[in-house]
Amino acid sequence: MFKSFKALLALVLALTLLMAGCAGGASPTQAPVAPVQTQAPAGQDPAPQAPDTGLPPAKVSWYVVNSIQPDTQQVVDKVNELLAAKTSINTTLDFQVIDWGTYGDKMSLMVQSGEPFDLMYASSWINLFNVLAGNGSLQPLDDLLSSYGQDITRQVDQRFFDSMKFNGKIYGVPNVQGYAQRKGLTFKADLVDKYGFDYKSIKSVADVEPYLQTILENEPELVPFLPGTDVFSMYPPTGNPPEGLAYAINYYPEDSSLKLQYEDESYVKYLQKLHDWYQKGFIAKDAASTDKQNWGDQIRTGLYAVVPNFAYVNDGLKSTADYGFRCYDIALYTQSPIRTAMVQVGESVISTTSKQPDRAMMLLNAVWADKEIFNTLCFGIEGVHWNWKDKDAELIEITDKGNSGYTAYINYQLGSTMNIYGKEGQTREDIEADLALNDNVPASALMGFTYDSEVMKNEGAAITSIQSEVAPLLDSGTYDPDVELPKFKQRLIDAGWEAVKDDCKRQIDEWKAANGK
Repeated sequence: MFKSFKALLALVLALTLLMAGCAGGASPTQAPVAPVQTQAPAGQDPAPQAPDTGLPPAKVSWYVVNSIQPDTQQVVDKVNELLAAKTSINTTLDFQVIDWGTYGDKMSLMVQSGEPFDLMYASSWINLFNVLAGNGSLQPLDDLLSSYGQDITRQVDQRFFDSMKFNGKIYGVPNVQGYAQRKGLTFKADLVDKYGFDYKSIKSVADVEPYLQTILENEPELVPFLPGTDVFSMYPPTGNPPEGLAYAINYYPEDSSLKLQYEDESYVKYLQKLHDWYQKGFIAKDAASTDKQNWGDQIRTGLYAVVPNFAYVNDGLKSTADYGFRCYDIALYTQSPIRTAMVQVGESVISTTSKQPDRAMMLLNAVWADKEIFNTLCFGIEGVHWNWKDKDAELIEITDKGNSGYTAYINYQLGSTMNIYGKEGQTREDIEADLALNDNVPASALMGFTYDSEVMKNEGAAITSIQSEVAPLLDSGTYDPDVELPKFKQRLIDAGWEAVKDDCKRQIDEWKAANGK
């Protein structure tokens, strides 16, 4: 259908060119094109006017994951106004927001049932990119990017496109962000101030225990600690850190070995510490039943004194802006090298069920190309959800309406961080400093390798099922790892983990040979 559409478009453009030539007019511009502006009266900003290229109208669906926002449709209406005024793609956006608890299952069912839709958010942690690419659920994007994604390709380092490759083809557009994340802990500032805790003196997680005990004894309405699933926020690895691949497989670069994730020394220490804190009452007794995909929403309740921090930028400013209350941060570790899974933390993909992949790419390119369109999707409508604080510095402030009507803040699902406006706690200087780490931190030896799980999909499904049952109990501290880890590991082995590991090793060896590694 894509080839047929291109042929039809070429015919329409050729006929239009012929007619324009006969009339002495200029030739049309092939979509997508840069915004064209008309002359405006003196003292007024010029009004954009999109040229007509003869494209038929289209509506592109785009699925993302977030808590439901009351003003979403109002924002989407504004985005469609901007698309009509500033681009020539004759395309409107059908923006579908699915809640955290059902997103992965919803997208899986849509793909498997053959339901037509266009764009969706995929990642290494929800709606898994490697699984979707491996089972043929995604459109290859090489030709689409070449034809319609020029504003995307000029902004993305080739290393990051390599991480979107599967069997030599690109299947995702990486939503560029600071991949070399600094990790540590975030504290509610009012509690630190109240008890005079010297959070800057913390060098390891053991140093924070007296403070957690203070919160437990004096703040009965609060929970001292909210566990996450990021081991390195609390236990930085020694030497070269392992690279998580798939199905609990860790790759160790120093000897190219593959081991079970749950055998890693840092991970075992992390689980032992969590269980110790759980027994002491630092962690909520129902922590295992809490949906970790709503982790950010849990923090925003203000019920937790300390949480792991996986995106440290400055001393509490970004966390304060993200969570809605004053925070302090400490960093314990900068994650290095940049790994494939880190780049795959967020990407835009096109479903094979899309009947208009060319128009989907045109729309995505328009969002990358135009900051106003992108930031409207990110923050809402100027004058309603946010106002300029310093337009020259691209710094905005969120309004009360923005805090209640459209707290989307899912820019990592929509495009590149390099295009986002700054706000309190995350200025453009902060953003650019974060992005600069991408150039200063080396890439993994396996950068660009994605495990093809299709051959081992039955074993993979069994392993995933066991992990979803047991991992929350371990990661919350509920289970004693000294007792439960041996049982857990044996269940994974019985489910076929060794065969999956051997298949992964074979693919790595073949990938290295093919890429001269």
